[in-house]
Amino acid sequence: MRAAKSPLVLNLKPSKSLLVFQLLMAATATVHLTLLPIETWPRLLALVLVVAWVLLVLRRWRRSQPQTMCSYPSSGHWQIDGGLWLQPEPNQFVTRALVILYFRDTRGRRLSRVIPRDSLSPEQHRQLRQLLLLPAISSGRDG
Repeated sequence: MRAAKSPLVLNLKPSKSLLVFQLLMAATATVHLTLLPIETWPRLLALVLVVAWVLLVLRRWRRSQPQTMCSYPSSGHWQIDGGLWLQPEPNQFVTRALVILYFRDTRGRRLSRVIPRDSLSPEQHRQLRQLLLLPAISSGRDG
């Protein structure tokens, strides 16, 4: 099996699983803040910060729009929403349920994209994992 040389177009939706994870982190922090033996004012300040962070996360998630990422295996570049060109880093994180992509843009800044299974259709998620894993598998067999 070989990776396709044609562009792979990925339609990323906002992830509900990442939202739930972030809300669970906030709930855990709130429980710990209420149980810790600290003074009232620092505890209230920390709780206000947690609530502000939750509101920011919820607002960002509600305003987020679907994104389109294109991979061009023949040139080794990626493009986000038809504008930003990216060069992938040598190592990517790939599991069955989660893909984390590491990139460098044209200015040399590092970017990453967290892509859980619910951000893509099952077929697109499988194709993305194949695209990322097959070059590593084939290079391991050649050498």
